[in-house]
Amino acid sequence: MLNITLQFEKEQNWKINNYILQAIFNDATWKKEHGKKSLYNFSNIYPFVQNNNYFVWKDYHINFKTVDKSLEQKVFEYLSLHSELNFWKNNKIKIKKIIYKKNTPIFYGKIIKTITPVVLSLNKDLAQKYNIEYNVKNALYWQEKMWFNVFKDLLKKNILIKYIEILNLIKNKQIVLPEYLQAEFSKIEDWEKKILEIYLNKQDFEDYIQDIKLFSAYKFKKYKFTLYKKALIPGSLWDFKLSIEPQKKVNIVKIFKVVSLVWLGEKNKEGFWFIL
Repeated sequence: MLNITLQFEKEQNWKINNYILQAIFNDATWKKEHGKKSLYNFSNIYPFVQNNNYFVWKDYHINFKTVDKSLEQKVFEYLSLHSELNFWKNNKIKIKKIIYKKNTPIFYGKIIKTITPVVLSLNKDLAQKYNIEYNVKNALYWQEKMWFNVFKDLLKKNILIKYIEILNLIKNKQIVLPEYLQAEFSKIEDWEKKILEIYLNKQDFEDYIQDIKLFSAYKFKKYKFTLYKKALIPGSLWDFKLSIEPQKKVNIVKIFKVVSLVWLGEKNKEGFWFIL
């Protein structure tokens, strides 16, 4: 993980659109994403106090994580060379320091805390399954008023699909994993081959993952709308506890070792679903 220390040239309003934060990394990552949209994510700028603006020449931080070592190196090099960047509405930020920080270990029973909102969207099939009104013209996101089982279904499916996408990138040598993961992912295990094969058939995949339990506990913290471009995206903040025991069909710890580097849910590249 990269920890980036920055300062504002002018006082900055505390309400910062995620789209503006994304711009910090756009140029550095543009040619390194292999057509994928979720190889990295970033935190909010902190320390943060609601209704308090960011002050001039005070040290603030933003964290950047990615499953692709070469992408992380690209961001490090770019921000080292471009120590002053244009920011929103004629403001600028000065990059003071960039350091590498170790990622937190993953283990059974680990508490995962979301720092930015979880965003999950429903497709027509899932909306019909839970009798939720669906309009094909508008994106439908999970909201607090919907069934909790809808959230759990969406979350589990999103995590496993993200892992499958990463496995395919590894298998096709499209990404370079961090050194500490390279030995463990040097070959595809039997359970991974199975889930890669089953994923090719939508219904088989849905049936196969039905009894997989990734988390043993969920703690809802609050519901939150986040401004992205000109829209308010509904999301929610949670604490999750990884399953306390191994599963027969998947290796949960191995899954989260890489999925936690690109985060979970949707719109990861836009700064949603940053976790500790």
